[in-house]
Amino acid sequence: MRISLSNIRFATLWALAAFSVAAAAEAPFAFGTKPGKLPKDLIPQGYTVNLVPNLAPKTFRGSENVRIKVLRPTATLVLNQINLKVDSASLSGKGITDLKLTARLDNELQTSTVYG
Repeated sequence: MRISLSNIRFATLWALAAFSVAAAAEAPFAFGTKPGKLPKDLIPQGYTVNLVPNLAPKTFRGSENVRIKVLRPTATLVLNQINLKVDSASLSGKGITDLKLTARLDNELQTSTVYG
């Protein structure tokens, strides 16, 4: 069997390319290990957002529904926000029938803490 130098170079380049792709692969996403200011007790599962723009004053009205997975019991829900006014907030789900909540905005941290 005869092996040429060009075949060895090709095999070496192929092995290096395959190794570099494997070495650059990211770890699977894990919400609990990602940095951020939001608590890790609740994991967002999906969002539904409805917006109605008002072009003259450059504002909008709207609503948002967030589907969450609760990992540990908590008395608050913290969401990202900036320069929003919350007219009302409520919670519903398994065993909960439209519980009215209060939203406390923190424009410095750019969060809204919702509690009942």
